[in-house]
Amino acid sequence: DRFSASNPDVEVLLTGVPVISVENAQQIKKDAKLALTLATILILALLFYMLRRVRYLLLILLSLLFGGLIALAALAWIRSEVSLIVLGISSIMTGIAVNYPLHFLSHLRHKPTPRAVLQDIISPLVIGNITTVAAFSALIPLAAPALRDLGIFATFMLVGTILFVILFLPHLCEKKRIAQVIAPQTVDNEPEYIPRPPRRRWLYLSILFIATLILGYFSLSTHFNSDLRTLNYLSPIQQRVLANMAALQPPQHDTTQVYFTVTDSTPATTLQRALTYFPNLWWVDSQTLQQRAQRWNDFLARYSTTFTQVLPAAWEKSGFRPEALHPYETLSPDALDNYPEGLELLRNMNFAQQLVGSTLVVAQQLPIAEAEKRIADFHTADPEHFYAFTPRDMNETLAQSLADNFNYIGYVSGTLVFLFLWLSFRRLRYALIAFLPMLVTWLWILGTMHLLGLSFNLVNIILATFIFGQGDDYSIFMTEGLIYEYSRHRRILAHYKRSILFSAAIMFIGMGSLILAQHPALRSLGELTVVGMGAVVLLTYLIPPLLFGSSSKK
Repeated sequence: DRFSASNPDVEVLLTGVPVISVENAQQIKKDAKLALTLATILILALLFYMLRRVRYLLLILLSLLFGGLIALAALAWIRSEVSLIVLGISSIMTGIAVNYPLHFLSHLRHKPTPRAVLQDIISPLVIGNITTVAAFSALIPLAAPALRDLGIFATFMLVGTILFVILFLPHLCEKKRIAQVIAPQTVDNEPEYIPRPPRRRWLYLSILFIATLILGYFSLSTHFNSDLRTLNYLSPIQQRVLANMAALQPPQHDTTQVYFTVTDSTPATTLQRALTYFPNLWWVDSQTLQQRAQRWNDFLARYSTTFTQVLPAAWEKSGFRPEALHPYETLSPDALDNYPEGLELLRNMNFAQQLVGSTLVVAQQLPIAEAEKRIADFHTADPEHFYAFTPRDMNETLAQSLADNFNYIGYVSGTLVFLFLWLSFRRLRYALIAFLPMLVTWLWILGTMHLLGLSFNLVNIILATFIFGQGDDYSIFMTEGLIYEYSRHRRILAHYKRSILFSAAIMFIGMGSLILAQHPALRSLGELTVVGMGAVVLLTYLIPPLLFGSSSKK
């Protein structure tokens, strides 16, 4: 800033990892404030419009706090520590957990007592909870600690919230006042309702089938973006600076960075082993270091007056701090006893970035044609202690690991959910009707993402699990409502649809507001939420009634 002020004709631009990191943090903070403010205002307005009472808002908050407390207690009991990032991601669980008190309180407007509400919604509420818990519990056996902690937190938060809604929430509602506000309505005086198949049912099913085939085809092209650089925010100035710097460097399209790592039990043995393969490494063995240290100390002894008097004065006169010369005045032989850990001076230099614990990393820019052979030769030289990789190898390994984990989650959780639906409904037809919207929704999400040019990444792929959990609950409520209307000839599906719509709107607003973010990672969360929740609600509203052959139209 001082230089720019005194030289207005010169433009000074700053870049580098610290600068980009700070700008990322500032942009995330700015985006989070905007999304949080917008989401809070809209969600509170939506809840107040739906429930019309501040007391109900407090009861929803109390239910979520109880579930969160149970989850934290479970983590503290099972795990000695947990990442704050995991807890931050787990906070999205409120979008699913809020379904339980929301369904209860919204149905309370149409029933005279909490007991009557529980009689109507206890079955879909519990079935939806168990299937969603089964889906998230599939995360617990995974090797990745973050996903395992996420599975534990999600499982116990959902269990804690449903227990609060069933056991405690009915006692916190004002039964007498509700009975006065809402006229009692018993089953006996309700008019009989005969469900009828939707008009043009086969036309709608044909359109859904064709759309699913098309989006299913495009879903095969949806990819996982493993390039972490695309998740960083770059301001227009940073983009210009990096582009100018890239133009100054010679083209390296036919080369790649290769990282050679050497690992052993201690830093000293690691360096000794590395010297066998990298003889030009400027770090030397301990015996040579002892000899050079002795020569240095002899040199200091011969010119002690110059080092203690003449050089410090000239050093300070040139503008350096006097204490900056102190480490060079002597090299204690005791520092070599714990080689190389004792050499703090050298470890504070650039080499410290290469020696991480007892692992040495040597980076080399090599031609792509030569890189694979060099990596293979390096592995063959000492398979136990040598390992080499390129950034592309690392990204592919990371992407494959995530793909394997989420494929496992999809297969296991999908199987558990379907089996429990079959067990709960006791009829294969009902289980298929409840499960099919989840399967079709996934194809629609993947296909739509490809058509819109969206992709999964390290951040938004976690959200896919939450969307699946939401769709699970919604589909079960729709199927239960259809069974109730078909068997008892009483209307209830309209209430279920209303609860589903408001629940989805909360998730849509809460996470979908991030689509306004400038940061790529946060914006990807908002984009997936908009696509995912839109598909979940649309298909949940359409598929079960069309397949069941009944409708809740008045």
